[in-house]
Amino acid sequence: MKIKSQHYLTLRKLVNFSSSIADLTHDLSLLNYDEENVYLIDSMSIIKVLELYIKGNRTNKEIESWANFIELREDLYYEKERDVEIEEAINILANPILFGSLTHLVAQSLINKFEK
Repeated sequence: MKIKSQHYLTLRKLVNFSSSIADLTHDLSLLNYDEENVYLIDSMSIIKVLELYIKGNRTNKEIESWANFIELREDLYYEKERDVEIEEAINILANPILFGSLTHLVAQSLINKFEK
């Protein structure tokens, strides 16, 4: 059995949003930036995070911070068949000033795009 690297495990926590923003900030600051394509973001990852928001488990600001972390990472790569939709969703979530605040309606609309 292959042991997952700390880098991989930290990115998994980020993609799944399974830690607080404060913990993610700390953990990500410890990572080396010279690795590429360490962890995959697929459409289900985005859906799960949006569902956290809809259920009230994450705030608008937390989702924005999460999406900004995702945008900045070169060690993440997007699901090949959905890369355009994933990049668009991350861009929308990371930039509420440009695209408007996240609402349940916006979150559900993004989920619907991925479920097609």
